[in-house]
Amino acid sequence: MTWIVLLLLVGILLFFVELFFIPGTTVIGFIGVFFVAAGIFYAYSQYGRSAGHISLLISLTLVISLIIYGAKSNAWGKLSHKHSLEGKANVIDENAVNVGDTGKAVSDIKPIGKAMFNNQYFEVKSHGEYIDHGKSVEVINVSGNKIIVKEVKA
Repeated sequence: MTWIVLLLLVGILLFFVELFFIPGTTVIGFIGVFFVAAGIFYAYSQYGRSAGHISLLISLTLVISLIIYGAKSNAWGKLSHKHSLEGKANVIDENAVNVGDTGKAVSDIKPIGKAMFNNQYFEVKSHGEYIDHGKSVEVINVSGNKIIVKEVKA
C-alpha cells in the first residue's frame, strides 16, 4: 500500500511542478502522469476494484485541487517578471552623424563593426567590404539606426 501512496504523491508532485514551476518541458509532466497512472494501476491489480477506485478518486481530487489552488494563488504572477526593458540599441541622434562625415574604424568592419565619428562610437555597416580597424571611413548613408560606410582611400 505504501508503494501506491508513494507513486501517487510523487506523480502529483511532478505534475504540479510541471504545471506551475517549469512549464513547457512536458517531460516532468509526462513522468508525473505515468507515476499517477502506475499507482492507480497497481492499486487495481493488487488490491481490487475498491482500492483502485479510491486511489483514482483521491488522485483526481488532488490534481483538480492543486490546479484550482495554483490558479487562484496567482502562481504565474509570482513567477513572472513584471518589468519591461526601456533601453534601445544604437539610437542615433539626427545631428550626431551625417552623410559625408569621415571618421575612423575602431574595430574591423566585416561588414558590421564600430567606428568613431565626432568623438562618438557607432555601430556601422559596409556594403560587404572588409575594412580594417584604424582605417578612415566615410558615411555614405544614414537610414534610421543604420549607418552605412565605405573606406576612404588615401
